[in-house]
Amino acid sequence: MMLAATFAVPATLRVLCLGGGADRDRAQLLLEFAVRGLPADRLDWAQAMLVELDQVEGRQERWQFSLGCVWAAVRIRVRSREPGGALLRVVVLGCAVIALALVGYGLVHYPGLRSEPNVGGAMIVFLVTLLTYTALTAFLSRGETQRSAAARRYGLTGGLAVGAGWFLGISPPSALKGWVFLPLLIALVGPATVAAVAGHRASDSRTGTLAALWSGLVGGLTVFIVWVSVTYMNAGGPYDSGLVSDFHKSNAPDLATYAVSDDLGSGLVLLLMIPTVAFALGSLSARLAAATPRI
Repeated sequence: MMLAATFAVPATLRVLCLGGGADRDRAQLLLEFAVRGLPADRLDWAQAMLVELDQVEGRQERWQFSLGCVWAAVRIRVRSREPGGALLRVVVLGCAVIALALVGYGLVHYPGLRSEPNVGGAMIVFLVTLLTYTALTAFLSRGETQRSAAARRYGLTGGLAVGAGWFLGISPPSALKGWVFLPLLIALVGPATVAAVAGHRASDSRTGTLAALWSGLVGGLTVFIVWVSVTYMNAGGPYDSGLVSDFHKSNAPDLATYAVSDDLGSGLVLLLMIPTVAFALGSLSARLAAATPRI
């Protein structure tokens, strides 16, 4: 989480503002971001709203106009029946359902989890995170253009590599403990590489940015599902001395419940951090790669 807060979030903000001069305020940047990738039959509307925003004066008035257009863009995406992206939606939505089922299983199989002091807040964060995952996928995954298809293809492939890299990095088998830096390097560099290749080949930074987003969402869900499944299979084990010592200081009913609770908390952090890091690093590399001339 500290990594995401220190590096990924500031990088994401720089990505959203990159290339914005003094004449482009945050209201305009928000509107530009919201109307990107709208269905082809609504592109004229999007361009008209951007032009009209230029004529609006006053900070409050510009924000009101921009937010109104953002809400309209959301409604357009929800109602859109534009084809394309079905496989990505099945993967992300299916993984989200599995993740939700795994957490539900834990609450039933380990009743002590329901009496944890922070369980309510953790569940809210978890549900909001899954809702954000599914909303982004539903709104942004459609389109049959070559760029849209390339972003989804690279994103799915990269997501599996990112997920495997993160999981092996945080829970390496004995044969890889001496090489733990390698899977972590893949996990961190993977989204940037996927985004750079996609953005460069399409000569479009948005293609690379979407590829980074998809790789982060798929990777985050993959790691969470595998992490929680392994936790349940091992009843939260193995139990090291530090974990046992912390358990004795807690009010948990038994060691297994305490260990599972600790691992579920770690899984939630990964579910939040992996897409953030992937999107931030991938977006930066996509913009750089798209600006590089193709040879």
